[in-house]
Amino acid sequence: MAHIGSDRLMPAALGVLRDLGYHPREKRPLGCTSRNVYCYEKDGKEEFILVQCRSHQDETDRYLVGVIVEALRQVNSVVLFLEGEPSILKIPAEFLRRIHEDRAKIGDARYTGPHNEQWRIDVYLSDAEMSPQGSSGHRYNIMPYVVRLA
Repeated sequence: MAHIGSDRLMPAALGVLRDLGYHPREKRPLGCTSRNVYCYEKDGKEEFILVQCRSHQDETDRYLVGVIVEALRQVNSVVLFLEGEPSILKIPAEFLRRIHEDRAKIGDARYTGPHNEQWRIDVYLSDAEMSPQGSSGHRYNIMPYVVRLA
């Protein structure tokens, strides 16, 4: 099944953030052009969040996510909203930036998009792991970033 665009899923993802106590703010990082970057406030602290959405895939537990590299440099965290799942992932951007930098130095980072602007990672929610495509199956634990939904 092909991924369904974030246009349909984004309102649900933003609703989940509101339900978790995040309040939207009308701010953007300086020079940010990604429409998936939002500013939220929770408990008096503001943060910029890159929100990525993926539709449910019946045939696999793997979700392919294209993380926008330029936006990753401008945000505090990345939220992965996976349709139909009982949880979301809220991953510190620094964690992903370190992995991306390591994989890019090694030379096995894979990209997609018209200008190769999206770094490709596979997310295995059932194992709470992610694996950058091209990394020879190297997996990273993302269990600390799983947020269970009520």
